[in-house]
Amino acid sequence: MSECHSCTHFKKPGMSRGYCSVREDLPRAYGIAHPLRKLPPDNGQNCSAYIENPAMWIGVRTTPSGNG
Repeated sequence: MSECHSCTHFKKPGMSRGYCSVREDLPRAYGIAHPLRKLPPDNGQNCSAYIENPAMWIGVRTTPSGNG
């Protein structure tokens, strides 16, 4: 399932809750010239720009089938 927090476009500068760095349809986080945008109300569950962040794969262990 897509969620902003697991998307490669999610940015979390400082102690913020996080922002989107790619969607143009969302309001700007801190004014007209700011590059980051507020997260959508659905937290990205219906986002067509969602790309899973590879960092979310850290610690995921897969084994080839048949090897246990």
